[in-house]
Amino acid sequence: MNKEIYLDVLKHQVLPFMAENNIAIFMQDNARCHTSKLTKWWLYQQIFLTMKWPAYSPDLNSIEHSWARIKACLHKKKGHITKYLELEKEIRKLWSEVDCVILEKLFQSMPRRMAAVIDAKDGSIRY
Repeated sequence: MNKEIYLDVLKHQVLPFMAENNIAIFMQDNARCHTSKLTKWWLYQQIFLTMKWPAYSPDLNSIEHSWARIKACLHKKKGHITKYLELEKEIRKLWSEVDCVILEKLFQSMPRRMAAVIDAKDGSIRY
């Protein structure tokens, strides 16, 4: 993903989702498309806050657990998906099957994750 595609996702998917669900803080890691000047400038202009994410931090993004499950399912289909559009269709299908209860539990674990990082003082954590 490059900065232009990422910005398009932010504008047309993330922003409407945040508005519809009354979400005030946006979280992302330090992927290059997330830290581009273009992306930073656009995020600066928005009404929601963007959580600061230190470089080389432990991966605290709870959504990674869902992505890990999706990747595991995709890995089982290795060789059966040969085209980009097939991959996109399969990812969308798998994402739609993610249980919202699991996502809520992951979201609720965030304070514990943050406390664990602070307690670990640059050490690894169990998440």
